[in-house]
Amino acid sequence: MLWAERALKSDDVLVWLQKAIQQHGARENLQGDNGSEFIAKQVQAWVKAQQIKPIYIEPGSPWQSGFVESFHGRFRDEYLNREQLWPLPEARVVVGDYRREYNQERPHSRLG
Repeated sequence: MLWAERALKSDDVLVWLQKAIQQHGARENLQGDNGSEFIAKQVQAWVKAQQIKPIYIEPGSPWQSGFVESFHGRFRDEYLNREQLWPLPEARVVVGDYRREYNQERPHSRLG
């Protein structure tokens, strides 16, 4: 899931986590960085109540989440660096377009 927002709060993280679990099912582990929205007591309590083990990436250790870091780099290079986004609704459209293109149209390197 991709979503554009000016800032994410712990309440936002919980909404998106619940949506992801509804769509894909619960996981044993949840990997995230040490951003304030992920380490908030409210999020930690919710994750614990769902019996999900949090795994935090050490600061300055992007190799611990290589897939996500690779995606973020591509997203930044292929889309964000070439767009000038002013209003938030425009950013959401651009993010949605990229998500559709990335998941449905573009050739994936593993598939040739």
